[in-house]
Amino acid sequence: MDIYGRGFVAADFFTYTYRISARADTRKRSLADHLNDRLTSYLELYETFVSRLHKPSEIVASYSLASLRKDGIIFVILAAEKETSERHAYGYFAKQLYDVFLTVPSFEIRGKLQVIGKLDLHVLLVKGTEKFISISNPVASPCLFPDITFTGGTVLVNKSRIELFCISETSP
Repeated sequence: MDIYGRGFVAADFFTYTYRISARADTRKRSLADHLNDRLTSYLELYETFVSRLHKPSEIVASYSLASLRKDGIIFVILAAEKETSERHAYGYFAKQLYDVFLTVPSFEIRGKLQVIGKLDLHVLLVKGTEKFISISNPVASPCLFPDITFTGGTVLVNKSRIELFCISETSP
């Protein structure tokens, strides 16, 4: 879970126009748990580097400390697939793996969604209590610059920013 030391996780945070590469202090919780925490509106970031979406390798600003409004985050890419929620679902239900395609403002995201039991999109997108959905093996591309891709182990997508959510069951 920790990439740079105890309690810190490196991630790329995407807003409508910027990519923010930073470390988040997770304090022994997962980043997903912090993003889904309804008691706070901001996420404290360290060693923050800001770049524009159309030129992701060009750093336009860097700061040692920053605060990012959680509802402004469209999605977050994490290097490790395991860095999701610490809540574990146990049971005897079969796990299903789905290929997903999402559109969010300025981006297309492809990846895999793992669901325990039967998939119900209404429950996943509307009734679920979590604000961010975890998708593994993501590939995200700005829709205006499809040659630019961002990848990682996991993407956490802000449900309120999802415009289109497409699924298909993967073959075993």
